[in-house]
Amino acid sequence: VLGAMMSDPREGPTAVLGRLGAEAFYLPRHRQLFALLAELEAASPGAQACDPVSVAHVIEGRGLIEETGGRGYLETCMAGVPSLGMLDTWVGIVLADWRRRALLRALEVAASSIREPGSDIWPAVAEVDAATLAVMASATQAEAITPLHEAAEGVRQEIARRADPERRRKMIETHIGELNWKLGGGLEAGQLVLIAGRP
Repeated sequence: VLGAMMSDPREGPTAVLGRLGAEAFYLPRHRQLFALLAELEAASPGAQACDPVSVAHVIEGRGLIEETGGRGYLETCMAGVPSLGMLDTWVGIVLADWRRRALLRALEVAASSIREPGSDIWPAVAEVDAATLAVMASATQAEAITPLHEAAEGVRQEIARRADPERRRKMIETHIGELNWKLGGGLEAGQLVLIAGRP
């Protein structure tokens, strides 16, 4: 993506900047380069300010050679661009990877906060939900994403239903543990349960 932005400084930045932010890139070097390209394009829109010579000049003037890799790394980025026609696909890959990382980070934090028995799960759900909403903000209308609190509500209701002491009192446990689990605790009054198997 970075190489394409510099290889086509007239069209590349315009195609990318509306869809990605620096945070979408995994490597700090890539985040810094993207932020610099965005800054140059914002200062001179449509003026092809993201050409590699201009970018290298700014990097050297600001003393960012070590952080960004300098001219050598810019050339490496551009050499990895086989076809500018694939730019939209590359943007989609970067975006998908960023979404995955954002959700995984939130899930890891949530998992660590509810490991102890008796932990309140809902603050963790809220944290993951916030990450989901951030991902949703980057989604197109064609991408349907359900916030975690909506997806979890059905699970919460089912847990509450199974934990209801009045309901549990009426349950008739079978002698098959896995069957009890799949039935939500056992056979329930008023249910007609058919059990079948392949011969």
